[in-house]
Amino acid sequence: MVNNRRSNLLLSRAIAVARDNDPSPAGTDIAAPYGYMPISLRRFFYGLTCSLSVITGGVFVASPAIAQSSPPVANIPLRNASPIRSRSHDEMGEQIGFATLYLGSKQSDRDTADRERHAPTPTILSFVRRFEDRMLRGDLSGATTTAEKTPAPSWRDAMLLTIAYHQYLTKQDYDRAKQTVRRVRYVPLRMNVLLQLARSQRLSGKNADARATVAEAHALLPLFTDPRHKERALISLINMDLDGSETGRAEALIRRLSTADGKAVCLPKLASAFFAAKDFDQARRTGRAAQAALMAVNAKKNYDYYALPLVRVQCQVGDFLPAYTLSKRMHEAYNLADSLALVALHVAKAGGKKQAIEIVAEALLACQKIQDSYSQDRSRENIVYALLSVGDLAGAKNIAEQIFQPDMRRRAFEAIIRAEKYS
Repeated sequence: MVNNRRSNLLLSRAIAVARDNDPSPAGTDIAAPYGYMPISLRRFFYGLTCSLSVITGGVFVASPAIAQSSPPVANIPLRNASPIRSRSHDEMGEQIGFATLYLGSKQSDRDTADRERHAPTPTILSFVRRFEDRMLRGDLSGATTTAEKTPAPSWRDAMLLTIAYHQYLTKQDYDRAKQTVRRVRYVPLRMNVLLQLARSQRLSGKNADARATVAEAHALLPLFTDPRHKERALISLINMDLDGSETGRAEALIRRLSTADGKAVCLPKLASAFFAAKDFDQARRTGRAAQAALMAVNAKKNYDYYALPLVRVQCQVGDFLPAYTLSKRMHEAYNLADSLALVALHVAKAGGKKQAIEIVAEALLACQKIQDSYSQDRSRENIVYALLSVGDLAGAKNIAEQIFQPDMRRRAFEAIIRAEKYS
C-alpha cells in the first residue's frame, strides 16, 4: 500500500466525509442480520471501502465484480437481442454500494429512537478504530484478529467482509478471500459474498474456481431457516447457475421456489437460457409457465418489472399473442410503449407486417402519454426501430427528429441510414 503523508491525509478525509454523509437515500433504514443495523456501521463500512478505493484507484467502486447477483433479474443478457433498448437492462443499475450489498433490503419503519438505542458502544468504537488503523496500514492479519475479537456479531461480519473485498478486488487473492468469507457467521451474508467472489473469478477467467465457489454457496442452503431469506438465496443461486450455463441445476432450484414473485423473476431467464441453447419448445413452455406465475403476483407495482424480460423472451420464441397481452397490461406508459415496440418489431420480422403496423400505432399513442422527456426519447428510439422493421422510413425519420437525447438520436439515425442503404 501507499504510505506517504498525502495518501494518509486522503484516507482520513475519506473516512470523515463518509461518516458525515450516509450513502443510502434519505429517510431509509436498512434491515440488519442481527436485528437493526445502526447507521454508524453503514458509515464505517462505506467510509473504509471508500478510503481503500483512494489507494487502489477506485477499484472498490468501479469493479464489475460487485454487480448485483440477487433479486433483480430483469437485466437478462439475451443472445441475438433486438435493437430495442430495455430499461430493465440499461437503467436499473448493476453497481451497488458495499453497505447496501452487505445490509440487504431497505426498511423505512424504524424511528429515530430505535436508531439511538442501537448506537455503537464505546467498546465497539474502540474495535472499529483499531480495525480502521490496521486496514489503512495494510496489516490484514492484525485487522482479521481485531475483527474476530469484536464482540458485536454484525460489526465483526462487516469487518471480515471489508477484508475479503480487499483481498480479492485489490490483491486478486481469491483463496485468502474465500477463507475470510468462511468466517462470516451470518449465513445469508456468507452466501452473498461467496457468489460475488464467484462472479469475480468468472470475470478473471478462473471458471473452474468459480464453479467450486458456487458449489460451496449451494452447500449453505440447508442452513437457512427464515423462508424469506431462503427464497432470496435460491434466486441468487439460480442467477449464478444460469449465468454459468447450469440450466439443469437452475431448473431444479426454481421448482423449490415458494412464491409467485420468485418464479416470475427466474422463469423468464430460464426461458432465455433454453432459447440460447436452441431448445425452442422448452423455452416456449417455460415462458408460458412464467406468464402463469406473473398472473399470480399480488403486487401490481412489480408487474412491469417482471413482465418486461418475459415479453422479450416470448417475442424471441414466437409467442406473439401472449407477449402482446402482457404488454397491454403494463402500468407505466414508457413500459407500454417499449414493450409494444418490441412486439411490433418481432411480429414484422415474422412476416406480420400489417399487424406490426397496428401495434406500432398503439406504441405511438402510449409514447405521447409519457411525461418524462428522457423516457419519452428512449421510447421514441425504440419506436424508430419498430417503424424500420415495417419499412416505414419516412415515419422513422419523423420520430427520430423528435428525439433530443444526443446518443439516442445518433443511434436512431444510424439505424435509418443502414435501412436506407439496404432498402
